[in-house]
Amino acid sequence: MLKKILFVAIAVILTPSVSSADITRSCTARLYTTFLPPGKGSGIATVVGTGTCSRKSKANDCRRNARAGIDRCLRKLWETRGSFTLPPECKGGRGSQRATLHWTQIIKNIRGDSIKDRMGWNACCTGKRFETTGDDELYFGVGGDTGCKTKGSNGFNFIVKKYPTRCGEIRAAGRCGPPHRAGGG
Repeated sequence: MLKKILFVAIAVILTPSVSSADITRSCTARLYTTFLPPGKGSGIATVVGTGTCSRKSKANDCRRNARAGIDRCLRKLWETRGSFTLPPECKGGRGSQRATLHWTQIIKNIRGDSIKDRMGWNACCTGKRFETTGDDELYFGVGGDTGCKTKGSNGFNFIVKKYPTRCGEIRAAGRCGPPHRAGGG
Protein backbone atom coordinates (compact mmCIF):
# COMPACT_ATOMS: atom_id res chain seq x y z
CA MET A 1 0.00 0.00 0.00
CA LEU A 2 2.82 2.40 0.90
CA LYS A 3 4.48 1.60 -2.45
CA LYS A 4 1.29 2.56 -4.33
CA ILE A 5 0.98 5.87 -2.47
CA LEU A 6 4.65 6.63 -3.05
CA PHE A 7 4.31 5.74 -6.76
CA VAL A 8 1.25 8.00 -7.16
CA ALA A 9 2.97 10.86 -5.30
CA ILE A 10 6.05 10.63 -7.56
CA ALA A 11 3.87 10.45 -10.69
CA VAL A 12 1.96 13.59 -9.62
CA ILE A 13 5.20 15.48 -8.94
CA LEU A 14 6.74 14.53 -12.30
CA THR A 15 3.62 15.26 -14.37
CA PRO A 16 3.87 18.78 -15.85
CA SER A 17 0.96 21.11 -15.29
CA VAL A 18 -1.08 22.35 -18.26
CA SER A 19 0.04 25.96 -17.81
CA SER A 20 3.72 25.03 -17.89
CA ALA A 21 3.13 23.34 -21.26
CA ASP A 22 1.72 26.53 -22.84
CA ILE A 23 4.11 28.07 -25.34
CA THR A 24 4.22 31.46 -27.03
CA ARG A 25 5.16 32.47 -30.57
CA SER A 26 5.00 35.84 -32.29
CA CYS A 27 4.67 37.58 -35.65
CA THR A 28 5.56 41.17 -36.48
CA ALA A 29 3.66 43.47 -38.83
CA ARG A 30 4.89 46.79 -40.15
CA LEU A 31 2.27 49.38 -41.04
CA TYR A 32 2.97 51.64 -44.04
CA THR A 33 1.24 54.54 -45.71
CA THR A 34 1.81 55.87 -49.23
CA PHE A 35 0.50 59.14 -50.64
CA LEU A 36 -0.64 58.85 -54.26
CA PRO A 37 0.24 59.67 -57.03
CA PRO A 38 2.72 56.87 -56.49
CA GLY A 39 5.28 57.63 -53.89
CA LYS A 40 7.50 55.70 -51.56
CA GLY A 41 5.78 54.04 -48.61
CA SER A 42 6.66 55.26 -45.17
CA GLY A 43 6.61 53.03 -42.09
CA ILE A 44 4.42 54.47 -39.36
CA ALA A 45 3.99 51.64 -36.85
CA THR A 46 5.00 48.15 -35.79
CA VAL A 47 2.50 45.64 -34.43
CA VAL A 48 3.77 42.63 -32.51
CA GLY A 49 1.30 39.78 -32.33
CA THR A 50 1.68 37.14 -29.62
CA GLY A 51 -0.08 33.80 -29.71
CA THR A 52 -0.15 30.97 -27.22
CA CYS A 53 -0.99 27.31 -27.65
CA SER A 54 -0.86 24.10 -25.67
CA ARG A 55 2.43 22.52 -26.74
CA LYS A 56 5.54 22.94 -28.86
CA SER A 57 4.23 20.65 -31.60
CA LYS A 58 1.46 23.23 -32.18
CA ALA A 59 3.84 26.18 -32.77
CA ASN A 60 2.20 27.08 -36.10
CA ASP A 61 -1.14 27.34 -34.29
CA CYS A 62 0.53 29.79 -31.89
CA ARG A 63 1.71 31.91 -34.85
CA ARG A 64 -1.76 31.76 -36.44
CA ASN A 65 -3.13 33.06 -33.12
CA ALA A 66 -0.51 35.84 -33.19
CA ARG A 67 -1.51 36.77 -36.75
CA ALA A 68 -5.18 36.79 -35.75
CA GLY A 69 -4.30 39.27 -32.99
CA ILE A 70 -2.54 41.51 -35.53
CA ASP A 71 -5.47 41.35 -37.94
CA ARG A 72 -7.96 42.19 -35.19
CA CYS A 73 -5.82 45.14 -34.00
CA LEU A 74 -5.41 46.63 -37.48
CA ARG A 75 -9.07 46.12 -38.39
CA LYS A 76 -10.16 47.93 -35.22
CA LEU A 77 -7.52 50.65 -35.72
CA TRP A 78 -9.04 51.45 -39.12
CA GLU A 79 -12.64 51.21 -37.88
CA THR A 80 -11.84 53.79 -35.18
CA ARG A 81 -9.57 55.96 -37.41
CA GLY A 82 -11.05 59.23 -36.15
CA SER A 83 -10.46 58.31 -32.51
CA PHE A 84 -7.57 59.74 -30.56
CA THR A 85 -6.84 56.62 -28.52
CA LEU A 86 -5.63 53.17 -29.50
CA PRO A 87 -8.31 50.48 -29.46
CA PRO A 88 -7.95 47.87 -26.70
CA GLU A 89 -7.19 45.27 -29.41
CA CYS A 90 -3.84 47.04 -29.98
CA LYS A 91 -2.73 47.27 -26.34
CA GLY A 92 -1.63 43.71 -25.59
CA GLY A 93 -4.05 42.31 -23.08
CA ARG A 94 -4.81 38.69 -22.30
CA GLY A 95 -5.77 35.58 -24.19
CA SER A 96 -4.23 33.44 -26.88
CA GLN A 97 -4.41 36.19 -29.56
CA ARG A 98 -2.76 39.46 -28.53
CA ALA A 99 -1.25 42.42 -30.36
CA THR A 100 0.63 45.55 -29.28
CA LEU A 101 1.04 48.57 -31.58
CA HIS A 102 4.09 50.85 -31.36
CA TRP A 103 4.24 54.08 -33.38
CA THR A 104 7.57 54.72 -35.11
CA GLN A 105 7.44 58.47 -34.39
CA ILE A 106 6.05 60.84 -31.83
CA ILE A 107 4.46 63.69 -33.79
CA LYS A 108 3.80 66.83 -31.77
CA ASN A 109 1.11 68.44 -33.88
CA ILE A 110 -1.37 65.60 -34.23
CA ARG A 111 -4.05 64.53 -31.83
CA GLY A 112 -3.30 61.36 -29.89
CA ASP A 113 -3.24 57.99 -31.61
CA SER A 114 -5.41 58.80 -34.64
CA ILE A 115 -4.34 56.71 -37.64
CA LYS A 116 -6.20 59.17 -39.88
CA ASP A 117 -4.13 62.10 -38.55
CA ARG A 118 -0.89 60.12 -38.89
CA MET A 119 -1.69 59.26 -42.51
CA GLY A 120 -2.47 62.92 -43.20
CA TRP A 121 0.73 64.08 -41.53
CA ASN A 122 2.77 61.61 -43.57
CA ALA A 123 1.06 62.66 -46.82
CA CYS A 124 1.00 66.41 -46.35
CA CYS A 125 3.70 67.39 -43.89
CA THR A 126 6.73 65.46 -45.14
CA GLY A 127 8.02 65.45 -48.73
CA LYS A 128 4.86 66.58 -50.56
CA ARG A 129 4.20 69.86 -48.79
CA PHE A 130 2.88 71.54 -51.95
CA GLU A 131 0.20 68.98 -52.79
CA THR A 132 -3.35 70.03 -51.99
CA THR A 133 -5.28 66.78 -52.32
CA GLY A 134 -4.55 63.16 -53.07
CA ASP A 135 -5.20 59.64 -51.98
CA ASP A 136 -3.52 57.63 -49.25
CA GLU A 137 -2.99 53.90 -49.12
CA LEU A 138 -2.61 52.06 -45.84
CA TYR A 139 -1.08 48.59 -45.89
CA PHE A 140 0.98 46.24 -43.78
CA GLY A 141 3.57 43.53 -44.24
CA VAL A 142 3.86 40.58 -41.89
CA GLY A 143 7.07 38.78 -41.02
CA GLY A 144 7.62 35.60 -39.10
CA ASP A 145 7.73 31.86 -39.47
CA THR A 146 5.03 29.51 -40.82
CA GLY A 147 1.59 30.65 -39.73
CA CYS A 148 2.35 34.40 -39.76
CA LYS A 149 1.67 35.04 -43.45
CA THR A 150 -1.61 34.15 -45.08
CA LYS A 151 -1.46 31.44 -47.75
CA GLY A 152 -0.74 32.75 -51.23
CA SER A 153 0.23 36.18 -49.94
CA ASN A 154 3.54 37.94 -50.35
CA GLY A 155 3.04 39.25 -46.85
CA PHE A 156 1.55 42.64 -47.85
CA ASN A 157 -2.11 43.34 -47.19
CA PHE A 158 -4.08 46.50 -47.94
CA ILE A 159 -6.28 47.99 -45.27
CA VAL A 160 -7.49 50.77 -47.55
CA LYS A 161 -6.73 51.99 -51.05
CA LYS A 162 -7.45 55.53 -52.22
CA TYR A 163 -8.42 57.20 -48.95
CA PRO A 164 -8.92 60.91 -49.78
CA THR A 165 -6.52 63.30 -48.07
CA ARG A 166 -6.95 67.09 -48.07
CA CYS A 167 -3.57 68.64 -47.35
CA GLY A 168 -4.85 72.22 -47.34
CA GLU A 169 -7.19 71.44 -44.43
CA ILE A 170 -4.49 69.53 -42.55
CA ARG A 171 -2.01 72.42 -42.88
CA ALA A 172 -4.68 75.00 -41.98
CA ALA A 173 -5.41 73.04 -38.79
CA GLY A 174 -1.72 73.40 -37.85
CA ARG A 175 -0.91 69.70 -37.93
CA CYS A 176 2.33 69.96 -39.95
CA GLY A 177 5.51 70.16 -37.96
CA PRO A 178 8.80 68.34 -37.49
CA PRO A 179 8.64 64.75 -36.26
CA HIS A 180 10.37 63.67 -33.08
CA ARG A 181 11.77 60.15 -32.91
CA ALA A 182 10.32 57.83 -30.34
CA GLY A 183 12.68 57.35 -27.38
CA GLY A 184 13.78 60.97 -27.29
CA GLY A 185 16.49 60.61 -29.99
